[in-house]
Amino acid sequence: MRVGRSCRLVAPRAAANFLRSSAVLPRRHRLLNDTDFRDVVRRGARNPGRFLVVHARRREPDALTRFGFVVNRKVGNAVVRNKVRRRLRSMVADLLESGVGGLDVVVRVLPPASSASYSELREDLARSLSGHRIRFHDGALI
Repeated sequence: MRVGRSCRLVAPRAAANFLRSSAVLPRRHRLLNDTDFRDVVRRGARNPGRFLVVHARRREPDALTRFGFVVNRKVGNAVVRNKVRRRLRSMVADLLESGVGGLDVVVRVLPPASSASYSELREDLARSLSGHRIRFHDGALI
């Protein structure tokens, strides 16, 4: 296969297409509309953590688990907010491998998350989710 020089304008867009599969949360596992978010936050159980607040609401046991993320501007600029969101999506993709079903979950990010490491965020997410009886596929609450 012949590889030539890439255009500096096209290369970033092409690189975006090669994301890790765990970094991309499939559409069927995402909360997409306002009414779903509102319903989970108002009627679901709330479990706060140091960096996150997790709201979860049970659905039918055979339904797919769906996640949504709320990252306020107080967390930081767009770069910081997107970094936190990408990290959480990656963690949630790992969680979905465990076969958790029948939940809608909204993860609301708090401002201190902007300075948290990946492991601190994962630990806080695991702790908050354990209150809803959800664990990562390795079973650890890290």
